[in-house]
Amino acid sequence: MFLIIALVGGVFFLIYAWGGGKLNFRLSYPFLLDDDAAFSEKELNNELIDYYHKVLKKYVPYYSLLDKSGRKKFINRLHDLIHALELKGEENQAINLKVCTICCAPAIQITFGLDKYLFSSFHTIVVYPKMFYSESIGRFVKGGVSRGDAIFFSYDDLLKGYANPEDGLNLGLHEMAHAIHMESFDEDFQRRYPGWEKTAFAELEKMRHQSDPVLRNYAGQNRHELFAVCVETFFEKSSEMKSKSPLLYQATCDLLNQDPLRLSSTISY
Repeated sequence: MFLIIALVGGVFFLIYAWGGGKLNFRLSYPFLLDDDAAFSEKELNNELIDYYHKVLKKYVPYYSLLDKSGRKKFINRLHDLIHALELKGEENQAINLKVCTICCAPAIQITFGLDKYLFSSFHTIVVYPKMFYSESIGRFVKGGVSRGDAIFFSYDDLLKGYANPEDGLNLGLHEMAHAIHMESFDEDFQRRYPGWEKTAFAELEKMRHQSDPVLRNYAGQNRHELFAVCVETFFEKSSEMKSKSPLLYQATCDLLNQDPLRLSSTISY
């Protein structure tokens, strides 16, 4: 497998290529729930629900903020997404239900207020155990998204992103935000996005003159990074974002149809 850099519309993207049909892999049964337990049932049942709940409570703080109906919705959507995607481990990375849950949960979190939560053009998640080397750019990378095809994660860095839920740095949210942004997602998202982007760039310009802006500098790279960094900040530094940039915070609430500070009362079901 190799990685190349492509310039598309003035923006650089990570494009991954591979040969030999290595990624023609769909999550199959039986597979491991964890390192020493097997499960062979595709349908969502109480055992699976309990397992998802256990993993999500431990690793995904957003899930813990949901009420009972919200958690049920999250697990149902998560289960659908896991079975809609192909997952592939590289460099001896195991693929089990725990890995699948942690890889897919960020997408469910971002799209939780939207009608659509399954990808149309992204079909594969490739997971490495840690940062992986890109010969094309001559350095190690934590993740990437190829245009309309695959999403790549370093599992170690995926876990680190959730270890500190208040630093605004979350690899899963960042890369899934790129995938959702590239796909433009559902009709409501597409309709609201131009207004969000106008607000986001205006607020970003204000931040250039602030000593302690809520968005980190990487947001200024391009519109794709602006969206991804904004999503990370929206979920992980919600109160600070609302205080320092109320217009951007409200625009993001409107775009994603959710408010992380009022989850149980603002999401449309």
